[in-house]
Amino acid sequence: MEKKRILALDFDGVICDSAPENAATAWLCCCRLWPERFSGPPPREQVERFCRELRPYMETGYQSIVQTEGLWRGESLERLTTGFGEGLAELVERLGVSIPRLKELFGGERDRWLQEDEAGWLGYNRFYPGAAEALRRLLSRCQVRILTTKEERFVLRLMEREGVPFPPEEVFGLGRIRNKETTLEEWSREGEVVFVEDRLATLERVEGVAALKEVRLGFATWGYATGEHRRKAAQDHRLKILHSPEELASLADEP
Repeated sequence: MEKKRILALDFDGVICDSAPENAATAWLCCCRLWPERFSGPPPREQVERFCRELRPYMETGYQSIVQTEGLWRGESLERLTTGFGEGLAELVERLGVSIPRLKELFGGERDRWLQEDEAGWLGYNRFYPGAAEALRRLLSRCQVRILTTKEERFVLRLMEREGVPFPPEEVFGLGRIRNKETTLEEWSREGEVVFVEDRLATLERVEGVAALKEVRLGFATWGYATGEHRRKAAQDHRLKILHSPEELASLADEP
């Protein structure tokens, strides 16, 4: 019997450009944690710089608080970008705020913003051109799951805004997964898995897991990857390079 195909898609950087909202939420968190240094709405320059320089090196939302505080304090750009993963624990320790507290605060500020100014919050998020239509086509042709470090409720609200009838039980987000590799390994027992991600470091972690050698990997070039990431991905023969969200729909039928 033919194995079913599970198409696993990252959300931020593959379906939705949430970098401006991420930057703004991080600023609001900093205002709550350090009101003596942070106040008012997020400066446009701060948001633009976060999107341009910092977002490619962030894996999950709470880390943007660490980056924002560091950028404002004058931390070296290297420590907040190429050296961010290696130095994250030390940067968090310097803040004196635990990771669980940072995660709770980040989700709470998003909830507050969405409740008090839904139009404003939604306006900071946009689906990439063609992404919503690709999702609609995929949902009618194969099993599609969202695999993300974002809280599920925010994914579902954005799907609703775009008119995509995505099944809530197929969104696997923060709090429901331990990490993407473990979740993919569980899914690989159900059928053939295709995983699309814009973060090269995540794809490289998957490649390093022997149990995931049969998982097919797609690299979304329109996400938050840098030019160097794209060049490196192009040399990795295991990765299928995708150039636009419209190409996602073809993954349902590829042999």
